[in-house]
Amino acid sequence: MLGARRSGESASAFSTSILEEKLTSTDELSTELAARRRGLRLHAMAFVVVVVLLGALDWYTAEPYWIHGVAMGWGAGLATHAWLASGRAKASHA
Repeated sequence: MLGARRSGESASAFSTSILEEKLTSTDELSTELAARRRGLRLHAMAFVVVVVLLGALDWYTAEPYWIHGVAMGWGAGLATHAWLASGRAKASHA
């Protein structure tokens, strides 16, 4: 537990252990954030490729045009993914 001093532990050892715990948790957080952003980039690339291909198919097959519904629905999911990947969303862990 961060900040819990063990009995018999010197103040400098206590400070060092807190610093090490903070560095470890910071490294873990930055690694997790980098993984989230990498996943977001892959999601965005897949979105662009698929929407362009579906848009071409939609244009080729003529009316009624349906690509806007696909793009808006998937775009909402992509926007949610971007919000979660930004690190601003606070997830509660039980």
